Amino acid sequence: MASASAVSFAEATRRILELRPEVAAFDCDGTLWSIDAGLGFLDWELERQLVDAVTAASARTRLRAYQAGDIDEDTFNGYLASLHAGLPVATVAAAAREYVATHLPPALFHQMTELLGQLARSGCQIWLVSSSNQWIIEAAAPLIGVPPQQVLASAAVSVDGRVTDRLLRVPNAGGKPLALQAALGRAPDVAFGNSRWDAEMLAFAAAAFAVHPTPELTAIAATNGWPVLLPT
Repeated sequence: MASASAVSFAEATRRILELRPEVAAFDCDGTLWSIDAGLGFLDWELERQLVDAVTAASARTRLRAYQAGDIDEDTFNGYLASLHAGLPVATVAAAAREYVATHLPPALFHQMTELLGQLARSGCQIWLVSSSNQWIIEAAAPLIGVPPQQVLASAAVSVDGRVTDRLLRVPNAGGKPLALQAALGRAPDVAFGNSRWDAEMLAFAAAAFAVHPTPELTAIAATNGWPVLLPT
């Protein structure tokens, strides 16, 4: 059985820049930073009573069911995007910015943020594609030099400045290439991800890199010949 090939970050950067990519797609949790920001934000907002007590109790029940494997990935990520139904968009966005400002900087993989900067300076358009909710990823985007408009994350529809319980998208697994195709009309030139939920996006791209891959993605990377990156 083939094994995934780890390459030094310097060598990977050289290979990536030599591709002269016009579009790059990045997963976020586990790929650009080490924490699960979506779940982290859920814990944080429940502690601060951002949502009402009934919603908070439901969220904790659903979290336990998700962790037990009784709720699937897409359903749970969609729920996290829509549980703020009824709240002003500005309130949720401000809370996400506060969470990101205090929790994300220590968790960043700095070599990945350096790569983002090099790609941006070369004229490459960078897209963040995540199943975490849009508030978190949009708040994180400016910290790593990406315009919030280039975020494709789990999102609920907003009406008259308030969040609704209707989902706009949940970019996860096969939903990631679908979201990219809908936004860009093409596949990315290069893509980066860390879990099996990124495998379809990596396969969709012209070139792919597995970043701190989970065991499942390590096996998929070996089969497909995707290099493995272990950034710090």
